[in-house]
Amino acid sequence: MRRQHAGLRSARGSQRSDVNSGTMACRVVLTALGVMWLLASQPNGQVREPASQQERLIDAIIEMMQHTQRVRSNDPNVTDLALEADRHLRWLLNNAKRWVPATAAEGSALRESLERMTTALRDVPQDTNTVQLLLEAIRDDLAEKVAYCRQHGLAATRQVRVVTKRNGTTEIKGMEVLYLEKFFASDANAKPLQFRGFSSPAVDELAPGRYLFWAKEPGAGGKSGERKEARVGVTSTGEAIEVLVP
Repeated sequence: MRRQHAGLRSARGSQRSDVNSGTMACRVVLTALGVMWLLASQPNGQVREPASQQERLIDAIIEMMQHTQRVRSNDPNVTDLALEADRHLRWLLNNAKRWVPATAAEGSALRESLERMTTALRDVPQDTNTVQLLLEAIRDDLAEKVAYCRQHGLAATRQVRVVTKRNGTTEIKGMEVLYLEKFFASDANAKPLQFRGFSSPAVDELAPGRYLFWAKEPGAGGKSGERKEARVGVTSTGEAIEVLVP
């Protein structure tokens, strides 16, 4: 009898162990399924990015305003220029808060331009003449952006065509076309951007603003031609911008 009772107790303990093990296994499976479902609901298993550029654009505008206010407080001689830039930035900020982007990428060109503008102002040497020249370029660039966005909507871009010529007459194909915003004109370390295709013409979509364009021979050691300033915005025409080859 004792052996039978001992056997029963052993069997019941084994059953409880099996039940506990089964319960734990079910929990593990359910947890794994939940994680798999969560990952499957996100692209490539990553946390979903914001649906649009709106929040990032607002952040870029606010950061730029913080830097203009800092410059204004540090140097009273540039107060008027900084206030003019702030006025344009406030217009962009107010409209960005009401803006409804049509696609996830819309607004990236404007945001990236404003981020480069912030970099230029953050890194500028702190002497009045240099800061004044930079703020003048920033004010003019922002004025182009606001004027164009008033007519075509916030974050609208404009198609830009650049042709490369020798001696201003013969069109030369196969050249790289580089550009910088004008507010980087005095920054020797500024990294130029390149049109997506070679000339001629080279065509790309740019945020409105003031730019410097130039041609460059392909390759790391290629020579560069003269830079040409041009406005991209309401006042610019649809005609191609002509730059000289080196």
